[in-house]
Formats: sequence, C-alpha cells, structure tokens
Amino acid sequence: ARTNWRGLALVIVAILLFGFLINDVGLLIAGFIVPFVAAFASTEVNRKEALILSVLLSVACVVVFVYGLRQPIPVFFGD
Repeated sequence: ARTNWRGLALVIVAILLFGFLINDVGLLIAGFIVPFVAAFASTEVNRKEALILSVLLSVACVVVFVYGLRQPIPVFFGD
C-alpha cells in the first residue's frame, strides 16, 4: 500500500493552521481554513464542494461551540 504523503502533509498543515490561527482570526475563519486545506488532501477534490463544505462546517462550529455550548472561543479576530 502506498502512502499519500501529500494528503498526510495537508491534513497536518490544516490542523497546525487551526492551532496558530484560532486566537488571532477567530473560530469562523480558522474553522473555514481547516476543512478547505484538508479537502485538498484528496486528488479528487472539487473546489466548489470544498468551499461549500468549509462554509457550512465553520458556521456549524460557531453555532455548536460558541452559542450552543457557550465556550469562550473568539468568533472574529480575537473578540
């Protein structure tokens, strides 16, 4: 079995980006970047689908964690 090093690297980069960005740009933008970058780990990525998925996931994260669970996570640029 061959290892998809590009895919593995992109998923790791996406996770690291989230950690570095969450406090500065907020959950909405960091939550958008993670699935968008990670989507390109697949060779069959569709940019439009990745964009839609990223928007939906970032909004869902804000709704669940900030408003539903009342976690003290900045939504926008270090609120």
